[in-house]
This record gives sequence, structure tokens and C-alpha cells, in this order.
Amino acid sequence: MEHMTEQARAAGLASVRVVAHPPAEQFYLRTGAVRTGTVPPTGRIHWERPELRYDVA
Repeated sequence: MEHMTEQARAAGLASVRVVAHPPAEQFYLRTGAVRTGTVPPTGRIHWERPELRYDVA
């Protein structure tokens, strides 16, 4: 995650959005992400997905 946030910061981004597979949510939370909502099912995905954000600024 450190490399990702460094790259995002260097690109001038203030944050990085992650739409995760539900079982991976705890991993992202443990690495500093904040949950911002839920993405509804679309297409061939039949479950809601957690939406998370890393602040990098």
C-alpha cells in the first residue's frame, strides 16, 4: 500500500478509490482504507461490493 499511495501522491491524486471483493474488505481496512459506501451489483457480479478510499494527500 505504501508504494500505491506514493505513486498516487506523485501523480497529484488526493485519494485512491477501491471497489473490493467483500471478503477482502478487512484487508483494506487494516491497511488504512476508509469505507465510503457500497457499489450495487452490475452485469455478471451478483453481490454488493464495499467501496473504500485511501487518502494520500
